[in-house]
Amino acid sequence: MVRLIPLLTSLLSFFITPSAQAEDAPKIDDYPTPVEFMMSDECQKNQRMLNYCASKIKQFYELKLESLYQKLEQNDELRAANAAWNDFVDKECKRFAKPFELGSIYPLEIASCKESLTKQRIKALTDELSCNSEVGCSYLE
Repeated sequence: MVRLIPLLTSLLSFFITPSAQAEDAPKIDDYPTPVEFMMSDECQKNQRMLNYCASKIKQFYELKLESLYQKLEQNDELRAANAAWNDFVDKECKRFAKPFELGSIYPLEIASCKESLTKQRIKALTDELSCNSEVGCSYLE
């Protein structure tokens, strides 16, 4: 039984780790949209590639969000809100994906959840940046 644990760990890491590091791994920048990237034959090949591609899409939106943060006035409130939001996303997505935590689809579920929440946050910050504060702004519609 003790010898089986390293073998099981290796097998699980193969399916759970989104590490398609071969040169032929698809690149999100080669596609017009993240959706087309995810629907590509390369990403649809198997669960490992689905996990890999979902993690790349999540990273794409996280970079977009980070660029929005850079455009906002940096202050303690923004830093605190960002930290709280990141904590919420981590906990919410773990809660959401809990039924899948022992399956090979777990990384895909986590990445998809984070992508969805990040896109919502991007919309809120984009609206904030385009707000004319002289007229007044409303939060999330």
